[in-house]
Amino acid sequence: MLVHGHFGPVHLPLVALARHGYRMKQIGLPSDEGLSWVGRNVAFRLRLRYEGMIPAEIVHAAGFMRPVFSWLGENGVLMVTGDGSGTDKRVGRHREQRFFGQPVPFPLGPFLIAGKTGAAVLPLFVLPGERAPYRVVVEEPLAAAGSGEERAAELSAAFVRRLEARVAAHPGWMHFLDRFCPGKMILGGRGRGAPLRGEAAAPLRAPEPRRLARGGVGGPCSRTAAAQPLPARAYGVWM
Repeated sequence: MLVHGHFGPVHLPLVALARHGYRMKQIGLPSDEGLSWVGRNVAFRLRLRYEGMIPAEIVHAAGFMRPVFSWLGENGVLMVTGDGSGTDKRVGRHREQRFFGQPVPFPLGPFLIAGKTGAAVLPLFVLPGERAPYRVVVEEPLAAAGSGEERAAELSAAFVRRLEARVAAHPGWMHFLDRFCPGKMILGGRGRGAPLRGEAAAPLRAPEPRRLARGGVGGPCSRTAAAQPLPARAYGVWM
């Protein structure tokens, strides 16, 4: 299982890996909710048309998951986002995690599926390339003890730490950065979200442009934060 965030050109690995002969599926949540007339009738229709040309099946996140379990049991490759839909719509169980010091709900679904199927969970990120426009990095598998929902929550937290480091290094590549606000991505509506594991939410302030340019993440109502360290060795780099 390849778990990625809404970060960079997210469909690029799906297309490229399928073209290289890997048996691919993606769990997605295509929706025209909240779009303008042009968005619904032009952009969204084009999106569905282009996604239909991808040589891999996109399984609706709110649909029947039995084919996904069978796919993993047959050693197929599944791509799924570990940061939810990026909208107000949530599918399945979520757990609050600290993301740049703020309480943000992240889905447990991918990690529950991994626990039930025994699939390894490998974070995947698309980054700026050195010899090509993009670089796809597959990191070491996530690990957590225990079982069930608590294990899924630990795996989610481990993914969030890696995602946070990537966003800190390339904040402009994060989708929905304009939604990183209280009442949207951040839980709570007054600049302080609900506490997580007894911690108080960090106060919000406007980002400093210089700090943001050095790798912080910000928006009209977010704050900067230092990146978490990445694993010493990447599990794989594919260009």
